[in-house]
Amino acid sequence: MQSGFYITLHVDSQATFHGILTLAMKNITWRHTVFFISFAILAFLIDRFAKEYITYFLDDRLEIIPNIFSLIVQKNPGIAFSIKLPYIIQIILTPALLVFGIKLAFDNLKMDRKFVLVVLGVITGGALSNYVDRILYGGVIDYLSFWNYPVFNIADSFIVVGIFLLVIFYGKIKRVQR
Repeated sequence: MQSGFYITLHVDSQATFHGILTLAMKNITWRHTVFFISFAILAFLIDRFAKEYITYFLDDRLEIIPNIFSLIVQKNPGIAFSIKLPYIIQIILTPALLVFGIKLAFDNLKMDRKFVLVVLGVITGGALSNYVDRILYGGVIDYLSFWNYPVFNIADSFIVVGIFLLVIFYGKIKRVQR
């Protein structure tokens, strides 16, 4: 019963995502798409490599700069800033937020700008890498620890910095409505 629910949910979300991309990409060339996907894959691979490397080689906390920066492997079963939500909600919410964010970007940003494609690609790659963690491990693998700030990972950085850049440069990259 539960696997049938997952298959239905997965197929429905794929159809929705495909529909959104089809509508949004009317004016986007294949080069724009390849550029976006390349940066999404690059961000995904960077984070996956870092997580695999650190979880394989790091047995205990490694102090890089004492009392400031260290590496420590932790599984975060929550979402952003360790907010607790039921697992099934996280599995549904993550792709829904990603699709919603991409839809907003396609509707409101100049998608022919390389800056926009790089930033959206990096955000997407980071989100997908964290999503893979949720599916494989039941939570996101975090490993970067600064002061008393919650432990995070490179994917989290890609997402936060990417969204920050979109907000900062929104005036220059917003699509002019006609």
